[in-house]
Amino acid sequence: MTFSPFRIQIYIGEGCNNLPLISLFEKEGFKIQKCELQSQENDWKYEFSPDIIILIPGKSQISGSDLKSISQSLDGSSDFPFIVVSEESNSKEASQYFNLGALDYLTLPKDDEYLRTFFRTRLSTVRRFQEKDRLINRLLEANGQLEILAATDVLTGLINRRKMFDICEQEIIRFHRNKNPFCVMMSDIDHFKIINDQYGHAAGDYILVEYSKIHKKNSRRLDRIARWGGEEFLTLLPETDLEGGGILAEKLRQKIESHPYFYNDKEIKVTASFGIAEFDEMSEIDQCIQVADTRLYQAKNSGRNKVVIEDDKTILKK
Repeated sequence: MTFSPFRIQIYIGEGCNNLPLISLFEKEGFKIQKCELQSQENDWKYEFSPDIIILIPGKSQISGSDLKSISQSLDGSSDFPFIVVSEESNSKEASQYFNLGALDYLTLPKDDEYLRTFFRTRLSTVRRFQEKDRLINRLLEANGQLEILAATDVLTGLINRRKMFDICEQEIIRFHRNKNPFCVMMSDIDHFKIINDQYGHAAGDYILVEYSKIHKKNSRRLDRIARWGGEEFLTLLPETDLEGGGILAEKLRQKIESHPYFYNDKEIKVTASFGIAEFDEMSEIDQCIQVADTRLYQAKNSGRNKVVIEDDKTILKK
């Protein structure tokens, strides 16, 4: 493991010097960057990336807002670790700094051995907490990625069936709260088995990916699309009644039919069929999906490339 020297940002107030302390830091191999507290009105932004701040206030008065500005200038947070160094013992001042979040309050003079031990101990503690925070952040990021992967269809990048059920449950909660209608739309690529048999499964995968892109491009931001299985897709249409769902589906049907699909320089004709159902507060989401699925198969059994929004009654034809 490569050793990285401790890095200290020192803010020096009015009427104080403390060069012996700074000399000690330099002898210990610490990396130091100094700044006068009087320059606090400046926009402090450094690439120094210190482990800790040391404040030597002297006669300068430091407020909580000053400390927040210093901290945020270094890493964007408002709680960067800092130690206050004073040349006089002052319990009231010490209490004020501890209330502002100081890691420690050190009164000088102290012998060099004490100071070496004090600062190495404090800096080592800070480093351990920083490393722990980094590990936690990496774990959270990794867990977030795993959650995304667990909820995503690998081929199309759409959400999967499990994630869609979770989203539908949230939509039902909103439905019961504000009574805004919503629909589910089942869609299926027509004659997909023939495409696989005639052009190969790689061509079939290409069609699934292209279909997904067209579907997303021609959907609203609030719509959620899932690959339901094979060549079937389920779309949640929030704040949409049955008629509105039929209009959206017909628009999508036309886009899919008119889009050119070429694989290995061969054009493949692609159409899709659709079934729509509006959620009813007396039913469950799986029942609503089943109704949409039944209407999808009515569209397929009556010639395909159609949108069915009501059982055996209303079919929006091409």
